[in-house]
Amino acid sequence: MLTLFSYPDLFGVADNNPYGLKVFAFLKLCGLDFRHVHIIGTKAAPRGQLPYIDDDGEILGDSDRIIAHLKQRNRLTIDGDLSREQLRTDLLLRRLLDDLYWVMSYSRWSDDAFWPLFRNEMLKTHAALTPDMLEKAREYNFQRYYYQGVGRYAPGDVYARGLADLGALAEMLNSEMQFVLLGSGSPEYERGYRELARQFPGKVALCFGYDETLAHRIEAGCDFFLMPSRFEPCGLTQLCALRYGALPVVARVGGLADTVIDANE
Repeated sequence: MLTLFSYPDLFGVADNNPYGLKVFAFLKLCGLDFRHVHIIGTKAAPRGQLPYIDDDGEILGDSDRIIAHLKQRNRLTIDGDLSREQLRTDLLLRRLLDDLYWVMSYSRWSDDAFWPLFRNEMLKTHAALTPDMLEKAREYNFQRYYYQGVGRYAPGDVYARGLADLGALAEMLNSEMQFVLLGSGSPEYERGYRELARQFPGKVALCFGYDETLAHRIEAGCDFFLMPSRFEPCGLTQLCALRYGALPVVARVGGLADTVIDANE
């Protein structure tokens, strides 16, 4: 029996850590049967890191190593048609995302502006967790950020690094895709999106604020509709997107979970 051990789910996503989510998505894409166990302690994990798997008694950690093992053991050809150049690009993208991970993790655990939301949602979603457990995990992460380096910088400098990663990623993935944003939010995010629009004129369009007529035009004209809500009591926007034929990409929370059928169901 194959068992995946990873951090708890959050905001309707199978794992609040991207490395566990990467392995989870790989298993789903390949149609492999597995059991998913959510834990927060890492003492039993190889190198003290999650995720890890138990594959019929063989214990393996590190998401890249896990995927390589599963491909070899199950003779999977999910990337068999990729050229050597494409495989090199894949490696470069994964290393870029490894760097971006530290910025994302820092924002959740270290930045006082976002920590309360993350902590409260974890406690609300997982009754077995306690405030003391999360505070100890936070102290541990402070040490990780310091020794990795990101914890030695002011928050603004940390996010500048993340935005640089996102800009490079957007440029590497540049294609005929166009991105339209309507709404408002954190000034840091708005500045990041303005920078993307500056880098990709004609590809990224922004409208900060509320405009119902424009919202309907966007819903009617797009192929994918991204609604990144952390909570959503009801929500009509995703229903409008469905009615217009745009595929909504949402978190499994509130009214979104009630109105959008998961692609795996």
